[in-house]
Amino acid sequence: MMVDLSQLRWEHSMRNVPMNTIGAEMRLKGTDSWVSLIPFSIGGSSYNELSPCWTDMHDFQAVFKEKGVDRPSGLG
Repeated sequence: MMVDLSQLRWEHSMRNVPMNTIGAEMRLKGTDSWVSLIPFSIGGSSYNELSPCWTDMHDFQAVFKEKGVDRPSGLG
């Protein structure tokens, strides 16, 4: 399941680890194509480390994996 990183609470662990370690992808807002962050240097940053020039212009999602959970805790 993919989760929108901007929808997680600030302190959520997925917002505070390098994005390339959680299978993060980004896209320009308003477009349909997602791009993996693994080959890009920005992937070494956590979502919380991004400046508004990234978060205002792009959407970020990552793979959420947890047994028996349909929705990540920390949303809201």
